[in-house]
Amino acid sequence: MSRRRVVSEGDVRVVVQDGVYSGPSSFAQFDRQNATYVDKSLAIKAFLRDRGGHHLILRPRRCGKSYTLSMIREFLQHPLKRGPSTGDITTSQFAGTAITDYCELVSEHFRQYPVLYIDLKDVHGTTFEEMMISFDTIVLDLIGRLCTPYSDLVDENFCKELCVPGGLERRRRSALKIITRELQRVYQKDVVVLIDEYDSPMHSAIEHGYITLANDFFAAVFGSLLKSNDAVFTSMMVGICRIAKSGWLSSLNHVKIFPMHAEDDRYAKLFLFTEKEVEILCDNHSKLSVELLQPRYNGYAATHHSGLVKLYNPFSVIRALEANKISNFWVETGRYSPLSQNLWRAGQGFHDNLHLLLTLESVQLWWMSTLTSQATMLFLTRSLGSLVLYRLSNHRGSFGPVYVSIYFSNTE
Repeated sequence: MSRRRVVSEGDVRVVVQDGVYSGPSSFAQFDRQNATYVDKSLAIKAFLRDRGGHHLILRPRRCGKSYTLSMIREFLQHPLKRGPSTGDITTSQFAGTAITDYCELVSEHFRQYPVLYIDLKDVHGTTFEEMMISFDTIVLDLIGRLCTPYSDLVDENFCKELCVPGGLERRRRSALKIITRELQRVYQKDVVVLIDEYDSPMHSAIEHGYITLANDFFAAVFGSLLKSNDAVFTSMMVGICRIAKSGWLSSLNHVKIFPMHAEDDRYAKLFLFTEKEVEILCDNHSKLSVELLQPRYNGYAATHHSGLVKLYNPFSVIRALEANKISNFWVETGRYSPLSQNLWRAGQGFHDNLHLLLTLESVQLWWMSTLTSQATMLFLTRSLGSLVLYRLSNHRGSFGPVYVSIYFSNTE
């Protein structure tokens, strides 16, 4: 039996259970395994603020994107049967979380929607044809999960139409849209679409040289799914980086993009761990202190109206607390081939600056003082990605050049 309790300090809540475990990756898994987790349920409120909005969240690898997306799914998804939603939020895995304070929102949205959850992490291949096979696999899995439990609800022709040999291939570009329309018909309610690792297929396409084919295909798939589809109520995509304007994302001009430096700061504290969250985890589960973790795992920052928010890598923090030691847990947990390719092609000046950063020196960049802090963040992110930890000095408008020091610390 789990000894579940909610530790609350200000706007921070942590659901403390049997221990911190690195195994769970989804919200439901944390609950089933009685694992302690940081409450990020206010991401649901941030998501629903724009009624019918379409959001793209950009955060570094291993920073809690899948966990938060799965939590949104658990909150919104209607039970797998016909009829009204069931269950009381106060007896669900959301009991005591911050979202339960918003009674009107809970009453209107809790378990009220059909949810199409699409994970694109395994959509890749050394050729475009291989990628199409992996795409078909996830679509057929979605159809299979829909048709089996709903055998008495879903139109029999719907399953046969897409699952017969050649059926999906002929309708590949519109298959996801077809699924949302069937969900809408069954539930008599518009669909919430959640897409994990939206950019994974394009990274593979760039690496293996079929970017044009992949770009055209996904422009059609997601244009059909998210832009010209009255069966969809709202959507969220999460990924590591924004696909260039020449990519398929450019066709979705109604999508709001939320990088770590976004002017709209609603998600600033809702991915990765804040310092207070790490402090509570340490107090309840480890001999380690936030002071010991900070030099190694405090490698990120996000803009917020209250000031720059220091953020910690969740994967590394949980692994450290689980092992009760400090180590480089994040190393070799993933790769981004286009980045490594571009690093090799970069000029000597970039390599010299990168060498300075890696040896814990600072690098100074110069640009006009007329740039706002928002433009500064944008410039740094596009120029250096998430390779560096940047700290912007506070400055007011002045004449002449502005210098900003960029620091690379030994953080994960």
